[in-house]
Amino acid sequence: MAKKMLRWGFWLFVLLFGAAFALSFAHWRHYRPYQSAAFSYRQHETYNPYEGHTPMEEITFKRLERFYGWFLVLEPPDLEPITDYPLPFSITYYTREGDQFVPALTLEKGTELLVFPSGKIDHNSAEPGYGFKSWPTYWKGWRYVKPFLPAGEFLSEDTPYYYVKLEDLEAFLYQILTESSWASYFREMTEEKGFGWTMWDTVQGFTRHADYGMYLDQFYFSPDFWHPLWNPVLTVLGLMAAASGGGWFLLALKERKTLKADKK
Repeated sequence: MAKKMLRWGFWLFVLLFGAAFALSFAHWRHYRPYQSAAFSYRQHETYNPYEGHTPMEEITFKRLERFYGWFLVLEPPDLEPITDYPLPFSITYYTREGDQFVPALTLEKGTELLVFPSGKIDHNSAEPGYGFKSWPTYWKGWRYVKPFLPAGEFLSEDTPYYYVKLEDLEAFLYQILTESSWASYFREMTEEKGFGWTMWDTVQGFTRHADYGMYLDQFYFSPDFWHPLWNPVLTVLGLMAAASGGGWFLLALKERKTLKADKK
């Protein structure tokens, strides 16, 4: 019986260790080409201003919109658009002069903003997700974006882009997702549907959406891009393999002592 358990324990250890090794290798192989140190641009027939570090002010974002500009907002069918949400803190937008970011526009705390207009009806020509839909820059923590509209104002083709701090966008979006009239909807879509997301995962998925597309397409490695270097499944498999291996070792040691005792 003990020998049979030893055999089963050994093969269980081999199976789990092999699975953990195979998944670890596959995970490393998948992400290795896209690590910052190993990242290389793939030849694209499309316009790629990032490869030559074209100044943000000279980039034609209309040419990138169809590939990386769409914004994932699943509009709640039974909720009203958020058209007059009071800004919880001041947000400052910047221009860049030389090596410096210079304040150019400040939306003061309490300003009522058009945040999530409806995708079904035209609210001042703004799309759902505008203001949060940002482009990566060459500097970590800085995004390039069209600013939020105070309620009643209009977005146009001539509305300029500004630099804004990523932490401001994400803090504002987090409050929208957790405290606005859409909060219960987003909570259900993220934490209660079994997707394995948290609200912060959703926030980062929204504000850094272009970064993910560019990363996967080897178009640009954004300094704000975040990706998992380790999969929690690998941790679980590793622990299971260690536990089965440890159990098998202890059982083998016990069996060896039993055999020596029998010989005496």
